[in-house]
Amino acid sequence: MRIKNLLLLSFVCSCVSMLFTSCDLDGLKPLGGTGSIKDVDGNVYDSVVIGEQVWMTQNLRVTHYKNGDKIPMLTNDDDWASTKDGAWCNYKNNGSYSKDYGRLYNQIAVNDVRGLAPEGWRVATYDDWLKLKNFLIKNGYNFDNDTVSNKIAMSLAGKTNWDIFTGDGYIGNDLAANNKSGFNALPGGGRDYTGYFGGAKRNGYWWAHAANNGSGIQASLAYDKDSLRIRFEPERCGFSVRCIRDTKNY
Repeated sequence: MRIKNLLLLSFVCSCVSMLFTSCDLDGLKPLGGTGSIKDVDGNVYDSVVIGEQVWMTQNLRVTHYKNGDKIPMLTNDDDWASTKDGAWCNYKNNGSYSKDYGRLYNQIAVNDVRGLAPEGWRVATYDDWLKLKNFLIKNGYNFDNDTVSNKIAMSLAGKTNWDIFTGDGYIGNDLAANNKSGFNALPGGGRDYTGYFGGAKRNGYWWAHAANNGSGIQASLAYDKDSLRIRFEPERCGFSVRCIRDTKNY
């Protein structure tokens, strides 16, 4: 009986060990896609042409700079709030979020000269976001076909993952009507400069590549709004990153 119990205990321990070693708690395994864009970690991304721009249709998941240097992952709130270096995290430190939403980076990582984007691509700048916004407005991507006002949120937002909110032109009003542009923006939420997480399912935030004395430029969408907003936020906030093809290399 003792031998049987020992064998059973050995089997259970072996199964537990296999379970935990096979888990990807930080979502670090490379994520495949149907496109041909690959980052230094081996993640694959798709793309879409919008006007004269070519955008990735997923947020970055990379955990290393382009030269192979590791970007620190900071889970502790105090570490996040005090760091003076580039850093990344998963939303609520849960690696499962990275599959749909990618990673969250501080602005310091975005502006690091070692680069986050795959070869031939770059983190979108303020001018890139502004050009996207203006193109969509002028070319009939507003929900009401107006060509002057900023009502392009539905055309940028993906068809899944957003919370519901009733109102004409709001992202959450009719998910099936979203994503006319193919940009496929999802509400990955963010992390503020104190380390607090919030906004998933309701808000998407993206850094623009731009240094500005301790702050950075953020583009955002909300489930209960009809517009794309662009504004300044502290550099130690954690937001998603979208890349655009670097036309200088093509």
